[in-house]
Amino acid sequence: LAADGRDVVLSGLAPSEEAQQKATRLAANVEGVRLAMNATTLPPVVKPFTWEARREAGKLTLSGYVAPGDSRARLVAAARAAMPGIDLVDEMRVARGGLSGVDTVASTALALLGRLTSGSVALVDDKLAIAGAAMARSQNMAAVKGKNTKPEIAVRKYLHKLGFRYRLHNKGLPGKPD
Repeated sequence: LAADGRDVVLSGLAPSEEAQQKATRLAANVEGVRLAMNATTLPPVVKPFTWEARREAGKLTLSGYVAPGDSRARLVAAARAAMPGIDLVDEMRVARGGLSGVDTVASTALALLGRLTSGSVALVDDKLAIAGAAMARSQNMAAVKGKNTKPEIAVRKYLHKLGFRYRLHNKGLPGKPD
C-alpha cells in the first residue's frame, strides 16, 4: 500500500480477481481516501497444475505449484507431521489453475510418502503417482502396535461394562499372533 496525499495504490499478489476488487472497494471506502488504485497482480494460471514431493537421504523437497492462500502452510505442516525431523526444502510456487481439494490429496500423499524410506509422490492435475522403496519388513513390523490397539480397548470397555473381569496380555496362554 502506497499513499500520496489522499490517493492510495494497492500493490502485491492477490489470490483472485474477486480479492482484488474487494480490496479496492475497501480502500476506496476508507474515510479521507479520494482515489484507490489497484496495481496488484494475480498468480499465473498454469496447466498442467503439477506438484511433487521427493524424499531421499533424510531430505524432503516440495516443488511445483500451490494455490494462493494457506495451501503452502498446510502442505508444509502435513510434511512435518508425516516425517518429523526431516530436512524440508520448499521450492513450491504460487499459481492458479489447480483443482479444488488438491491440498487434501497432496496431504494424504505426504502421509503415504512418510511410510517409504525414499521415493516421490506427484500430482498432475487429477492424477496421482507414488513411487519409492518400502521400509524393511522389520521396520514395518516394529511400527505395528501389538497391545492396547483401538479395537482391543473398545472390546475391553464393552466387556467391563457387562461385568466381566480379566487379565491383560497373559503370557501363559498359548499362541501369539503375528
